[in-house]
Formats: sequence, structure tokens, C-alpha cells
Amino acid sequence: MTVRSTMTALLARLRLLVDDPQSEAEFTDQQLQDACDAHRLIIRYEELTGIETRTTTGSEYLEHISRFEDWETVTLQDAGYAELTAATSDLNAGRWTFASEPNMPVYATGEAHDLHAAAADIWNYKAAAAAKQFAFSADGASYHLEQKYEHCKAQADFHRKHSRGGFETVRLERNDVNPVY
Repeated sequence: MTVRSTMTALLARLRLLVDDPQSEAEFTDQQLQDACDAHRLIIRYEELTGIETRTTTGSEYLEHISRFEDWETVTLQDAGYAELTAATSDLNAGRWTFASEPNMPVYATGEAHDLHAAAADIWNYKAAAAAKQFAFSADGASYHLEQKYEHCKAQADFHRKHSRGGFETVRLERNDVNPVY
């Protein structure tokens, strides 16, 4: 499988999160894309939040934001499901601005990625590679190579805590049975 051109910005951002600069890369773009794809979010008809801007004649909603970040691809549609073209687009932040107010609500359909979850996986791979390193002393000096493992695990934990978690909690209530207390 080849690296998709739509992943360029996401892979650059992931490289920053995992301290893997392109000039000294430990991981190929394909490996990073695979980590991202393991945490891909398929989004269908998410209703975007319109940001109100006050004008002399009232209010308008030119800017719209998603609750998701790090979009790879997106199609925007208005209330009648007509495709929209944004004047500006920030796929990393999930924010779009229109030249004129669209017929609301605005819907987003596409694919986004949980880069923090992908970063946690990459840091765990780094920790696995560092696990074979250990502390030793030689010529009156001591070397603590195991600190690299501890650092990698701490970074993996940090990014896992900042990831979406892959699920949302919803409360379900059944109205076809008597409640039990």
C-alpha cells in the first residue's frame, strides 16, 4: 500500500508528537500511516457548530467547527445536502469558514484520525525497542540507558490520556419495561 497524499500534513504532525523528524526518521511514512489508520474515525453527517459573528444588521454564521480534529478528507454539505466549498479550511483543527452564510446546519462527512492514539502506539514501539537497554557502570562512570524505556512509556501514557479513547458513553433508557431501582 502506498502513502496517501492526503496524509502529508497528518504525518508531519505525528512526527512532531513522536519526536521522529524526517531527517532522522526511525519510522517510514507507511508505518506512521498504518498507525494513523488503526485509529481512523469515519464520520458521517456530523452537524458542525456555527460560530456567531455579530454584524450591524444582526448575526451571521460564516465559521463552523467540528468536534473532531485531524481530518484527512471531508465533504461539507448544507441543510439540503448540497455540497459546499469553504473559503478557508483548517483540517487539523476541524474548522471551516465560508464567504457567505450557508443554509444551516452544515454537515461534515469524511475521515479523521486520532493522532494522540497513533502517537501512543508509536511510543510503545519505541519503548519495546528500548526495553533491552539497561544500566551499567564502566571505567568509573555509570550509564542509565533504561531511562529511555521509562521516557517512552511515559510519553505513550501521556498520548493515550489525550486520545479520544475510541468510544463515547451514552445513557440508554428503555421505556418498554418497568424501571428497577
